[in-house]
Amino acid sequence: MNGNNQFNQNAIGLKRGMGFIRLAIVLSWLGWLPGALSQESMVESNFVMGSYLLGRFLLIAAALIFIFVNYSSRSRNRIQKELFTSRKFSIKWAVFIIIFPFIFNFITAGFSNLVLNNEISYLSQISFDSLFNFGPVFILLLLIPAIYEELAWRGIALYELQSGWSAVKSGLIVGLAMIIWRLPLYLIEGTSHSAMSIISMQFWFYQLNILILAIMLTWIYNRTGRSLLAVILFNFTYYFTEEVFQFPEGGNYFLMALYLIFVIFLIKRDALER
Repeated sequence: MNGNNQFNQNAIGLKRGMGFIRLAIVLSWLGWLPGALSQESMVESNFVMGSYLLGRFLLIAAALIFIFVNYSSRSRNRIQKELFTSRKFSIKWAVFIIIFPFIFNFITAGFSNLVLNNEISYLSQISFDSLFNFGPVFILLLLIPAIYEELAWRGIALYELQSGWSAVKSGLIVGLAMIIWRLPLYLIEGTSHSAMSIISMQFWFYQLNILILAIMLTWIYNRTGRSLLAVILFNFTYYFTEEVFQFPEGGNYFLMALYLIFVIFLIKRDALER
């Protein structure tokens, strides 16, 4: 009897997880496609900018709709606890999450300088005036998406899928969902995504990078006792270092290779499971 109950709970979790993924993609695409079809630049058109922001807001809407339709007050409290408290999310984890991306980027900087002979100029481009004037805005532009994306993809999708699938499979499915979710952004002129051609190596390596990041975040989420605060912090730090250390293509591929090797190491050791 208990086995049947567990099977039913697993089936419900998988159904909820895939249902949320479909809802998130459909709603965001409804917001983004008008901007993509307009063929105008987001920089020059308020309509396209509005379409871009609407698509992102609709991911938040999808998460809120899903939570209030499918979750009881107890389940909603689970998300609140994951956001603000976790016994396993210690100071050591917080330090690791902050330092780890910087270590990989400094290793890549050394490789880029010594092997690829690329001049490292990122630090010289950062002044105290620019940090004072634009730093808070820059941080908010990275932090706000980290909060709602992790709430949606880890707090709902990953949590539900892991009730029936392994951590690796669940993480990869969430990564694939994030790839599909982003597709209209490649058609909205003015976004960083639109600079990538679908036939370029850069495009396909970027998709691989999303999958690698999804596995990294799965590992952190599970190992910190399902702490959303932990994955939000890593998401922010990862993209912060990406903006600060803007390597040429060779350096970017080396950095991605470092993360890939680390992810393979985690999978080989079964380190992703809760």
